[in-house]
Amino acid sequence: MTKAKQRKKEEEARWNCLVGMDAHSRQATLCITEWEFGSEPKVRKQLEVPLGELEKAYRRHVPAGALTVLEATANAFAIAGRLEEIGQRAAVVCSDTLSGLARSDRVNDRIDAHNLARAWARGAARTVYVPDEEGAEKRELFFAYRDAGKGLQSAGSRVWNFCHHLGLPLPDLDAARMPGQVAAWTAERFAPQSAMALRCESLLEEWSAYSRMKARWTERIEVAVAADEHAARLMQVMGIGPVVAFALRAFIGEVRRFETPGQLVAYVGFNPSVCQSGESKGGGGMSRHGRRDLKWLMVEAAQNAMVFGRQPMHDWARKLVRKGKSKKLALCALARKMLVQAWHILMGHPPLDTAPTLNHQRKLTRVARSANRNGKLAPLGYPKVKDYVLHLCAQTASPPLLRRMPTAGVRGELVTGGLPPNAPSQTETSTLKIQRI
Repeated sequence: MTKAKQRKKEEEARWNCLVGMDAHSRQATLCITEWEFGSEPKVRKQLEVPLGELEKAYRRHVPAGALTVLEATANAFAIAGRLEEIGQRAAVVCSDTLSGLARSDRVNDRIDAHNLARAWARGAARTVYVPDEEGAEKRELFFAYRDAGKGLQSAGSRVWNFCHHLGLPLPDLDAARMPGQVAAWTAERFAPQSAMALRCESLLEEWSAYSRMKARWTERIEVAVAADEHAARLMQVMGIGPVVAFALRAFIGEVRRFETPGQLVAYVGFNPSVCQSGESKGGGGMSRHGRRDLKWLMVEAAQNAMVFGRQPMHDWARKLVRKGKSKKLALCALARKMLVQAWHILMGHPPLDTAPTLNHQRKLTRVARSANRNGKLAPLGYPKVKDYVLHLCAQTASPPLLRRMPTAGVRGELVTGGLPPNAPSQTETSTLKIQRI
């Protein structure tokens, strides 16, 4: 290394380096700046780098330990992980960070990268939670389940439209025998090699493929819930099943980053909007921000809870509808209460003042059977499905535990001990001594 390059390296090590990055699918634009707290960042260098050569460009142009600021785009988390692997720091900020800095007559990648560095230096950039490797894998699993469900719904709609267009009986898309029925109806009216018969065959193959895909992802989610005690405890809330519990764990991540349940409510988007200026005060409707996927799931869970729930908050939601309030409003209000309940459960607060319900025990049995089919239950320390169910029920029961507690297909009374040797234990944990009904 020449003396000039060595002096340059020593000089770069003395100033605080802040990098703004405008990342796209194939390339990224870097704005390397010199920044001191309380001052505007001074641009040292700007360059465009192919994403495949990102590490090489950082080793050559960016001092070690520099902070890179990039917007929350589709590949932002992956880029942040790559930078941390080579000793750099990365901060992912909200995608609307540039909304107050950009000008309509000056839009290009270099200006955006510079504006990201300026926004961070001014303290006007809100960071986004970056999930760890396990959390990112859970999110991808949920996205796979969601996409399979959307594909199944679209494929079912195409089958329904095909039957409707040709005057065939309209099928029940939820029935397992639907493909055989539609194929039989089509064979009665059209020749085996006709265009209509081939079209029907391709539609049914597509529907069956999405159905198998959704079933596979559903089972993977149930196995993951069985291995996650926090997710299993979430299912004690009426309406929250394995998929919703898994999604809550995947997107919330470390629950202690939400100091109050209101922060979690605002993160999902169930908080009311505020519109106030001077003497004019008024509230808007529900916020349009937040995680729409979690909001959708919680409303679905609230619909189930409003129909089958028998707790005071479910009666309160039904009473709102009887008073003339919008059903959508009642569902969102109930979903908000359920989300607050989920926050308390994840925080490890004392369990609900109720015994484990039959509904909760059925959910536990379902996820335990999925784990048992895949050979994942025994490594958790539970030789049988009933051992898993009884252990979780004992954890969620509020003291004093009931002397008799019904389970899905079993009955019995509480006794101490009896847990599998490898099962996670609690102080003075109780289980059930059961016998088949």
